[in-house]
Amino acid sequence: MDTTNATHAIRELVARSQEAQTDPEVLPALHTSDLVLINLAGRRVFGREAFESAMTAALASRSGTSGPRWRSTTSGSYGPTSPS
Repeated sequence: MDTTNATHAIRELVARSQEAQTDPEVLPALHTSDLVLINLAGRRVFGREAFESAMTAALASRSGTSGPRWRSTTSGSYGPTSPS
C-alpha cells in the first residue's frame, strides 16, 4: 500500500467512526475485539462487547432513560461517571 492509499484508508476510517458516534452497533465494530478504551477520568472499557454495552448505556442516559451514567470523551471512549 502506498502512502496515498494508506492516507485515504485512514481518512475513510475516521469519517466512518465520526458518522457512527451515536450508533452502538457500528462504532464498536470498527474496533478490534481486544480493544481497551480509557476515558479522561481514567475509567477503562475492555473489549468490543464491553464498549458496545457502555456506549448503549451512555446513549440511553443522554436520552433520559434509566441506566448507568456514562460520559463520552472527545476520543469516543466511555466510562462510568459519579452521580451529579
